This record gives sequence, structure tokens and C-alpha cells, in this order.
Amino acid sequence: MVHGATPPLKVGRRYGASAYAAIRQYVIKHHRPCAVVVLNPPETGGQLGFHMTLRRVFRSQPFLADVGRVEWAEVYTSGHPFWGLVPFGKRRMSSPQQIVLSNSLGVNHSCIAEGFATPYNTFILILLDKTPRSTIILPPVLRMKSSTPAPLS
Repeated sequence: MVHGATPPLKVGRRYGASAYAAIRQYVIKHHRPCAVVVLNPPETGGQLGFHMTLRRVFRSQPFLADVGRVEWAEVYTSGHPFWGLVPFGKRRMSSPQQIVLSNSLGVNHSCIAEGFATPYNTFILILLDKTPRSTIILPPVLRMKSSTPAPLS
């Protein structure tokens, strides 16, 4: 199954929804831990220079359960770790990158993040990198009491 920004954008186009609405619904209703950081268009000026401000953050219920509360920055500049995920120029999407996200308790979580841009917003999609682990319990091997096979009739 493909995860990332492409599936909700394709579905959104099919049904005439905006990228914002499609990614919001994708994240809120997703069964896996994920979040999207929505940034306003880039601004220039002041002491910050070229920067982007936070518009909103959407999280899935599994993300809230697994990660908990995250303190999101209000302003994103070239010094922020997410800055490398922001597609500039004619690029609409960034490639997925491994990031570490810290919650308000200081617990680090490994994530995969990718950015994509529209004329109105920039989105940073974050998927918790949970490697599926399964445990298989095998029953003990049954041993025959005799080491010689039984005669065939």
C-alpha cells in the first residue's frame, strides 16, 4: 500500500476537493499514526527574512495515542529541520526524508516526512515510522518415545 502525499491528492482531484481538504481528511481519518503541518505561503521581511508561518496542524487519532503532544513552531526559517522538506521554485514535492520528532515529554519518535506545495499552502506530511513487528510462537516439537519407526503392515 502506498503512503504519503500522492494518494490523498489523487483522490481529491477525482472528487473535486482541494488539496487542503483532501490531505486534512486523509490524516484525520487515517488508521496509522500521521500528521500534517500546514504552512502559510512564504513571506519576506523583518528580522526573520524569508520564512513561513504555521497555519494549522492535523493529527490522526493513532498519532495522538502513540506520539502525544508536540510543540509545533509558529515560524519556520532556514534553520528549522522542516525547511529541507519545503519544495521551492517549480518543485511541487520533496522526496521523503527520515526525521526525528520530539514530543512535549522529550521522547523521540522516528518518522518519515515529505513536503508538497500548492499556491496557497505548503504541507509537511509526517508518518510515524513504525516497523511492523510480529511474534510467532511455535509449539514444542513432539518427540516419539521410540527411535525406531513402527513396522508397516
